[in-house]
Amino acid sequence: MSPLGTSGDNLLGSIVRGSQDAIVASDLRGRIISWNPAAETMFGYPQVEVMGSHVDTVLPIDTRCLQQDVLPRVHAGEYVAHYETQRLGKDGSRLAVSLTASPLQDQFGTMTGACMIIRDIEERIEAEATQEVTRVSLALSHQAIVHDLRGPVAMAGSLVRQAMEMDGQSAEDRTRVLELAARCVDQTITLLSDVSSLFQVCDTIDFLPLDLGELVREVADTIPGMNAEIGDLPDDVLAHRPTMMQMIRNLLENARRHAATPDGVPRVCISCSESETHWSIAFDDDGPGIDPEEIARVFEPYYRGATEEVRDGTGLGLAIVNAGAVAHGGGAYAENRPGGGLRVTVRIAR
Repeated sequence: MSPLGTSGDNLLGSIVRGSQDAIVASDLRGRIISWNPAAETMFGYPQVEVMGSHVDTVLPIDTRCLQQDVLPRVHAGEYVAHYETQRLGKDGSRLAVSLTASPLQDQFGTMTGACMIIRDIEERIEAEATQEVTRVSLALSHQAIVHDLRGPVAMAGSLVRQAMEMDGQSAEDRTRVLELAARCVDQTITLLSDVSSLFQVCDTIDFLPLDLGELVREVADTIPGMNAEIGDLPDDVLAHRPTMMQMIRNLLENARRHAATPDGVPRVCISCSESETHWSIAFDDDGPGIDPEEIARVFEPYYRGATEEVRDGTGLGLAIVNAGAVAHGGGAYAENRPGGGLRVTVRIAR
């Protein structure tokens, strides 16, 4: 009997059984002597299947030597806290986990084995990776932001000064110069708006059910001079409405800017397919497509491509689309269509 007594043992057993973390105990030879329900869920092995097996059962082979260091340390009386490593599920899947291990002793203080508390940290690791990619991307874009803001602001200031010094010239000439200055100011406002959208997408957002078809039609109705052919889209998408609206607007504006049809009216077709985990929304246009060597970079912030036509805009439209898709548990990719034109596909989690 342990020092806790029978009631204490029952209480401890209840805590172990009810824990959301996997709790595994092994003897001095590394053989499993306790395996709680959370361990069954995490690793896929029922208790009766692993009892008596060595803890190597749930260790990836290529990291086994590293992790065999844990048990000897614990058996030497050391407490190992928050050891981040991998565990192997019964189905072969790798699990990112945080392991805390402590010595297991009997009522006389004799070392009998080790107790390990194992927490699944997959979601945290994925979130940190996404945040790091976003952080690095934005950091690398800082110089481009400064450069793009400096250009039109400096040009607007120069044009205004020029207009002020146009004594003796016609009002028409002065108006033309001021119109150019106003265009530079508008370009700056657009850039600031897009930068703001990109940072907002990278913030934490809340998801609510929405009708995607209705939202696409609502956005398309605000963009004149374009033929949007909207297919059968889901009406139960879990998404952040303002972000989705911005993504759709950017994709439709991008198609309008680059699509070319015989009647001069840009056309874009929007369709959707689904898998068990994601919706895939495709935006097809009839434009010239993108150079295959550049297509992998179109979602980078401030990347405008090699041609003057492609360089129009702030270079943030598709970056916002991709950031929004990532925030919705997916991503965006582009491909040239076999019959001509570009297809941009946005994947979001179901």
